[in-house]
Amino acid sequence: MPTYEYRCGHCGPFELQRAMGEAPQHHDCPGCHTPVRRAISAPHVNRFPEALAREITRAERSQDEPEVVTSLPPPTGRRASTGGSNVPPRPVPPPPRR
Repeated sequence: MPTYEYRCGHCGPFELQRAMGEAPQHHDCPGCHTPVRRAISAPHVNRFPEALAREITRAERSQDEPEVVTSLPPPTGRRASTGGSNVPPRPVPPPPRR
């Protein structure tokens, strides 16, 4: 849902969320109840969490400038799984006799 911005001369800016095209040109300020006009502002299309924005930028940059790996990453304390374990498997029981 879009966010529309209004600017009151006494109380400052405030925002309203309305369906697309349903925001009035004028709205009463929630602080002083003075009618104020809707402000024109840039759309908020880049509201990502900082970590996500950083990873998107990194991925876009690596498209033209791939990262060069010169060494292995440091160990994390976890050992890689070799697919086995130290516990021997249980023996398979013999088939029933008829």
